[in-house]
Amino acid sequence: MAQGETPKTSWRTAMGLDRVGSDMLKHGGEKLQQNLARCFNKLIEDGKYPPEWNEIRIKLLEKKPNPETLKDVRPISILSIPGKVFTKIMTKRMARKAESYLDETQNGFRCGRSCSENLQSITCLWEKCHEYDMPLILTFIDYRAAFDSIYWSAVQEGVLESGFDPQYMEAIKSCNELGTGEIEIFGEKLKIPVERGVRQGDSSSPALFAIALHKLLNEADPLPEDDEEENFGIRVDGRYISRLLFADDLVLIDKNPKDASNRASKIAKICEKAGLMFNTAKSKVLRNQCANNASVRVNGQPLEDVDQIKYLGRIFRKDGALDSEINNRIRAGWAAYHSIASAISEISIKEKNHFLKSSVLSAMTYASETWNTKVEDIKRIQRTINYIWIQANAGTPPNLEKFIMKIKMRWAGHIVRLPTQRICRIITLWEPPNGVKRRKGRPKKRWVDDVQNEVKVHQHNINLQGLGEAEEEGSG
Repeated sequence: MAQGETPKTSWRTAMGLDRVGSDMLKHGGEKLQQNLARCFNKLIEDGKYPPEWNEIRIKLLEKKPNPETLKDVRPISILSIPGKVFTKIMTKRMARKAESYLDETQNGFRCGRSCSENLQSITCLWEKCHEYDMPLILTFIDYRAAFDSIYWSAVQEGVLESGFDPQYMEAIKSCNELGTGEIEIFGEKLKIPVERGVRQGDSSSPALFAIALHKLLNEADPLPEDDEEENFGIRVDGRYISRLLFADDLVLIDKNPKDASNRASKIAKICEKAGLMFNTAKSKVLRNQCANNASVRVNGQPLEDVDQIKYLGRIFRKDGALDSEINNRIRAGWAAYHSIASAISEISIKEKNHFLKSSVLSAMTYASETWNTKVEDIKRIQRTINYIWIQANAGTPPNLEKFIMKIKMRWAGHIVRLPTQRICRIITLWEPPNGVKRRKGRPKKRWVDDVQNEVKVHQHNINLQGLGEAEEEGSG
């Protein structure tokens, strides 16, 4: 395994305090990789981690120019490169066990899953609850520095419950306990003990955190039983959907403020014991027009109700419109263009077109597979794209309508092929039961309408092609 992972390490990455760089491992050849493999196997057998690998170099990165408070900087941990190779191997060995332990609500850092699934789930759930006059309250929970704050004891309990091999457990424990960090402040180097949190830059950290959070949520907020007629969450095809997770980004799904308050308070209480604190200033509530207006409270403290919220990079509005998200995408497109404008000024038109598509177009169409667009939405982004292509002298700009439709059709096919238990698929294909009536008036356009219309056009073209071939055969 070490022979497979060592060549995959990035070139010229920052070295840890042991001063062993990735270039050294890459140039060491097969003999070094074999020695590393023997060393790693010995570490797993003994369950002991070299103390040098637990020494972390900490750098402070500025979140914005001229930082004035601690909130304006972000600490980055620089780990030992051999230690990172070892934990990457451990992560691959743990992957199958972790995958079987986690439930369908968690889509973060899992193979074959993406944040688009959560965005799709919220889009379709919001549309259908509006169409059928069903109350919906989404509580977006934000944790304060979740990965850096969780107690190792909570991680250890989750890993033990998941049924990992004891040898791996000891190796993981020695990787994370008794660490020290070295940080330079005003020219003076200080060493501090690292007593909590999972390590940044360690490939095992996302899986360990997800396992720990899964255990905490199951204790505080167990998933509702599907065979009960009344329960928290939204009943979708006989199953209650009560929460969505992407790493530490938690969304609670409820029908009324009482359930939302009770669940959020229980989760806050249990998570606090594990070192995870709610950031009530950043935790928000988004509810549709059918929901009760009573405030959602966490241990008596009300959470702010908002008309729109940014979740996983996409803006969701209370009225379901895309105006704010389109503005956000246009700003992202201009930012992407200005970041490469000087670099592409002297290259060929063909190369400019390629760079703009990979940077600007990608930024402007992020999560567009989950959009429910109107004609004006497409026109606004197309105008910006046309202007950027002209300004960059990059040739013919792409047709945005065709580009987004291609992405959406590919995404629709992906959803249909997903396993039947995936939440994204369940919500997208869900049709409320016959007893639930639509609201009066013309229904709003839904995400699925574009897909169905495109399928009809494609089928019509196939029929015309078949008719033309039949006429040719008849005339022959």
